[in-house]
Amino acid sequence: MNPRPAADRAAGSRWILIGAIVGGLCGVAVMARLMPQHRMIDYPDVDHMIRAVSPIANAAMFIVGGLVVGIAGSRARKRSALLPFLSGLSFSALMAFVVTFWMYAEVNESDVARIDLEGSQQSIAAALHASVDDRLAAAAQLGARSGAAPNDEWLAAARTFEVDFRGTVALALLNTQGEIEPGSTVPPNQVDRLKSNLGGIAAAARAGDRAMTAHGTHVLMATPASGGRVLVALVDAAALVQPITAGIAPDLALTVNISGPGSERVIIESSAHGVAILEPPPECTFGTAGLLWTVQLRPTSGWIDSHHHRANTIILLLGGVASFACALAIRSISTEINARAAREFADRAAQGASARARISAHARDAMSQEASHVIRARLRETARALDAATDSRGSDVSRTEALQRIGASLTHAETEVTALLEATPHTRVAQAEHAAEIDHHYAAAVLEFPGGPTVSLSEPVSAEAMAQIQRELGSSTFAVITSDNPMSIPGSPHANMLRRSVLALELRNAKLVHRPVIGRSADGTWSENGFAIAASIGEADALSEIHGQRAYYWFNGSYFLIHGMSADHGAIRLPRTGSASPET
Repeated sequence: MNPRPAADRAAGSRWILIGAIVGGLCGVAVMARLMPQHRMIDYPDVDHMIRAVSPIANAAMFIVGGLVVGIAGSRARKRSALLPFLSGLSFSALMAFVVTFWMYAEVNESDVARIDLEGSQQSIAAALHASVDDRLAAAAQLGARSGAAPNDEWLAAARTFEVDFRGTVALALLNTQGEIEPGSTVPPNQVDRLKSNLGGIAAAARAGDRAMTAHGTHVLMATPASGGRVLVALVDAAALVQPITAGIAPDLALTVNISGPGSERVIIESSAHGVAILEPPPECTFGTAGLLWTVQLRPTSGWIDSHHHRANTIILLLGGVASFACALAIRSISTEINARAAREFADRAAQGASARARISAHARDAMSQEASHVIRARLRETARALDAATDSRGSDVSRTEALQRIGASLTHAETEVTALLEATPHTRVAQAEHAAEIDHHYAAAVLEFPGGPTVSLSEPVSAEAMAQIQRELGSSTFAVITSDNPMSIPGSPHANMLRRSVLALELRNAKLVHRPVIGRSADGTWSENGFAIAASIGEADALSEIHGQRAYYWFNGSYFLIHGMSADHGAIRLPRTGSASPET
């Protein structure tokens, strides 16, 4: 297992950003799909921006986002940056969830505010309706008290009408011919205006009904008076609404629309500049004396802000913090995994160095011992042949044969010592020539343990098959190493036997529990003898390196792996399939 290079670790931030952007693309699509329908939040810009995404564009964005997630995730995995990518992706995904939850909270809060606004609007409409009815009733009372002719008491009451009911511009008593009787409180500049706009309300009042009409910024009220006369009041419409607007909150804007058949439309607005919410409450309407009054209460941005619950903002902030914390946790896990990999690699390198030093010492001792055995054996054989060659009792033929044996013995001694001491071929050329054969030879091999079992490495290994070997070695993990044919270059049987003797002597000197094993091809065309060894990976690396092997088998307690002896020490899990990839 290799630690990631420093350049890859530096690229982690870039993959976090890529994950955040990709997740944001999908998050916007999800928010647009999940946001409440027919219910809007009180932030017009945000609401309009999300709702501006059409269903087709939303689906396309979601599909493209999903494809980009898959492609980017695959590339991140190949570059060992999957966790940083998931860190950025999780941040955007959680933020999309938080914002969606916040939108629903805002919608519920907005619904409550609208209910409150509707109640206020209905109260204002009821108050305005009562105020208009009160004015009509007061005018009717004054008309009933007019008598045959306006007396001093009635004139005094008429003159105080403007004080009691603010906004009354003119108060006229019309006789049966439609002329204004003397004593009416009509300013000279309003006489012509009053006469020209009476229309049909005077006739309706003579018939005994109250009637109203609108003109410009004023409202005309007509009520029946005594003697078939009509009392007409010209009232400033804004003054009618002003007492109502004085009682509402300063950050609410009131609009009153006055209309009716045959009359002009009068619109009265309070001084506040309201910003209509996305779903204003239904207008309140009422009709009286032939006019339709429409009341609408609009909130200003200040009113909307004052009705926002802090809990929603806190939820949004906490959600953002939680999303960031989750992304940071994944990033920390990634950093810890990389650090652990680096530590394991460093530990393995340290163990390997220590094991190589220890095994090398045993190897030198074993090689020296084996070489001395070979030399002593050849010396004894040479001495016997020399005795025969110098024996005076022997014939010329026997002495000649003895001399020939001396030469052969010395030649064999030289060959055997050379086989023990020859350097293993570690050249790049040799490694390149045989690198492609690792899978072919190692992955399809069969391991025969004398006395059982026989294991085919091209198939999954059962736990029962390995239980006996694990018990004999006293370890759940072990290595299978050979000293035959260094770098897969075939050697003579005699040379391989000598190397195997050296490996066995090394294992005994190192006190490593081992047992013989034969590795062969499935068709039996080649085979090598080796040992199953209860060793650490560092010791296995050292033994394999000393004996010039390009790889060895490692059983991790569940399955076999091919451990390569290249610079990266790559490991291939067995059995090898077409889709399998090396473990690092």
